[in-house]
Order: sequence, then C-alpha cells, then structure tokens
Amino acid sequence: MPDPKTHLSLPHYRVRALYEDSTGNIWVGTSLGLLLLNGQGDAIQMWQYNSDVIDSEQVLAGKGVRGIGEDLQGRIWLATEGGLSIYDQERGNVIILREADGLPSNATYCALPVGQYMWVSTLHRLARINTENLQVESYYNSDGVPDNEFNFNAWHQLTDGRLAFGTLSGFTLFAPELAPGPEQPRPAPPLQIQTYIYDEKEKGSPVLMQNEPMVVSWQNNHIAFEYSALHFGAHDSVRYDAFLQGDDSAWNSVGSQHLEAIPDLLPVATDFTFVLKIVTDNGRWKQFQFYLP
Repeated sequence: MPDPKTHLSLPHYRVRALYEDSTGNIWVGTSLGLLLLNGQGDAIQMWQYNSDVIDSEQVLAGKGVRGIGEDLQGRIWLATEGGLSIYDQERGNVIILREADGLPSNATYCALPVGQYMWVSTLHRLARINTENLQVESYYNSDGVPDNEFNFNAWHQLTDGRLAFGTLSGFTLFAPELAPGPEQPRPAPPLQIQTYIYDEKEKGSPVLMQNEPMVVSWQNNHIAFEYSALHFGAHDSVRYDAFLQGDDSAWNSVGSQHLEAIPDLLPVATDFTFVLKIVTDNGRWKQFQFYLP
C-alpha cells in the first residue's frame, strides 16, 4: 500500500500493470506512477510523472502506467495515458514517443513484444513499432480490426504466436508475421479508369471514350478521368496522386477523390499522358499511364 513515510512506497493503491523482466525484477505500474522491486520484493526505485519537468529529465510519459513490456535490447516499454516511454535502465536513457512521433494516440494501453517489434494498443488504432528504428505502423478498421478504439487489459499472445487485442466492438486475433509493413508491403490493387470528353455539340454533356489512345480536338478541351482502385477495404484507405504530362507542372495530391477534371486543356498540337499513382495503407505506390495524342 502507499506509505507517505517512504519515497519507495507504492505510488498509488490502484495497480494497472505487473511485469517481471529478464533479470527477475518486478515492475509495478499504478494510476500515479511506477515502482520497481527486486525478486525478493524489496523496493528499488519509484518514478512519478511531473508535468513541470521536461521529457528528457523523467522516465514516464504520463501519470498512469497501463502496460509494461521488454524488448530484445533489455529496454522497458511503459504504456501510459500520455504516451510511450522506452527506458534503458542500464544506461539511464529514456525515449518518449507521442502522436508527434507517429503514435496513433497518446493514450496507450499495452506494450506486447514480438521479436523486433513492440505491439501497442491505443485509444485510436493499433500500432506496431520497430524496436530498432522506432518506425511506427498503424492498423485500422480497413485492415480488419473490428474497431479503432482498443481497451484496458485486453491483450494476449497465444501459445501458437497469434496476438489477441480487445476493442469496444469485439476482439481481433491474427498472426503478427502476416501484418503488412515496410518489410512485406501489400501489392497495390488493380485500377479501373474511364475517360470522358465534354462534347460541345452535345451541350457540354460528358461522353465516355472507349478507345485508347484517344484523340481530343481543340474544340473539346474539357476532359475528365474517373478512376477507382479495386480494393475491398475502406475507400479512404486508398490515396491517389494525379499528373497530366504536357499540361501540369507538378503532381496533384487528390487524396481519396475518384475524379480528376481538366476543364481547359491547352490547345496545342502535342501528346498528353495522364499519370495516376495509387497507394493503400501499409502499401507502396503503383503508377498507371493513359495516353492522349
């Protein structure tokens, strides 16, 4: 129990996390700080968060410690409501990660180590962090999790290696080695594209063009491209960049928009190439070209 007579007392009676590290020490996370015990139960050190102290001079990223894990380098990862602390006890170094560093949310719930990665559930999505370079990958509804909001004390690694995480809408169970990331990105999905010319003879109504390449006369200088990646995830998980060679001077980032209209194509005798790049979350860019002679 908390004892105001000693600085090595339990910081708060509400204990939220317990973890035995590779040396046999016991880490106790509470609602108001962290206590370290040796294997015999003797208190070694206690830490609390101080909002008046800069991050580089304290161990905790927030007041309450909700989850504790250890990486292959022996560093202790502390999930708090204010971010994620990575504590190297041997060197006395601390790294604090927050949303500005790529975390999907400062409110973190767990630190579950799997090989060179640390899995961290948060208030807004699931994160996988490379413990070597601290690169963060986030996973959303569109990746198959039932809800973007995860929960307290709801994570586990099964004996077969699969990970389970509880959310506000059920739980997700998956093999971590199959999760997409930079080391094994998903291939870009195929693309469906249609081209329209706004025919002046038809009072500006769009006419679907079937042939490729297609010829555009100087009278009909209003064209549009409608496109969609054949992707079964959420439509906003696919992003597009568009560029019309011969007319544009730079790429246009159009996000999840599915239509690129060009109302005033330059009336010059030249060839144009409409170039589209697509990418999905955790994927890579794939480029498509459509020619307009």
